[in-house]
Amino acid sequence: MIKYSFIALLTLLIFSCSYAPKKIEKNPPPVWVLSYADGEEITGFSGSTVGVGYSEPTFYEEDAWRIASKNARAVVARSYSGKIRSLLFENMEGEETQLEVLTKQRTNVILKNSRIVDVWIDRKGLMGKENSAYALCVVPKNISSNSYHSEAESERLLKLGAPLWLITADTSTDVLRSIGFSQVAFFEADQKSEALKNAVEEMQRIIEIRVTEILVLYENLNYGWIKSASEEKITSDLTKAITEKAREVNYWVDDDGILGCTECSYLLLELQTRNSGLSKAVLEGEIEPSGEDKQLLDKIIDTVFKYEISQNVQTK
Repeated sequence: MIKYSFIALLTLLIFSCSYAPKKIEKNPPPVWVLSYADGEEITGFSGSTVGVGYSEPTFYEEDAWRIASKNARAVVARSYSGKIRSLLFENMEGEETQLEVLTKQRTNVILKNSRIVDVWIDRKGLMGKENSAYALCVVPKNISSNSYHSEAESERLLKLGAPLWLITADTSTDVLRSIGFSQVAFFEADQKSEALKNAVEEMQRIIEIRVTEILVLYENLNYGWIKSASEEKITSDLTKAITEKAREVNYWVDDDGILGCTECSYLLLELQTRNSGLSKAVLEGEIEPSGEDKQLLDKIIDTVFKYEISQNVQTK
């Protein structure tokens, strides 16, 4: 009896060890967090615009770094919106409401190229409250420079084993890319699912900006202003339908903490954007609005794909 009890106990211990959660190593604060806390300039990003977002601890850890990421983008947006508003004010005549709308639109166009390049969770309260989150958002000074980091930093990360797609900017006009990030999870499948979910959310953010550009172009082609309710519905429908065409391309786990978070993972989504036949099929086949919305979509389909949206935005 004692023999069987011992065997049962040994079996239980073996299985308990097999299903133990991953060990999460204590990571010291990244340099950019220390610089942010000290009010110093954040270096190593090749003259790019950077912003740090913070979040108080939340019940679910992913909510904290998602809030921190949103706040980081808000910081970058504020740094641009003031300059854009000043330029528009000097070069246009119009109501205050129109000025605010145009400022927001052009700020969003710039944020299209932004990326959350790092997230850090203060699990031990080294900088303040335990489990508070920090996120670093970067917008390249010149998107054609093809990098979110300085040349020296990019070379260092590549030598350490970081994938090229994770540290370079997206300069292609044919493909939209988004990257999802995930902290260490109990099961690896859950960790990848979280990275995928966040990549999809990021893709939706990028596409929503482009759909807004489409509607702005539609209005600028003198078809008249769109009712706000219709605009919201069309933006939502187009964003969801187009995002569904995105495909997972790469997945990478930072086993050695090269980017500052040991065993965190990153997932790359891609969406072909220059296939007008596919885009038109998405608009016509997967969205079935009626009445005024249907007529509006028909006009957009007939006009939008005659123009390269990014070029129109740059030349306005």
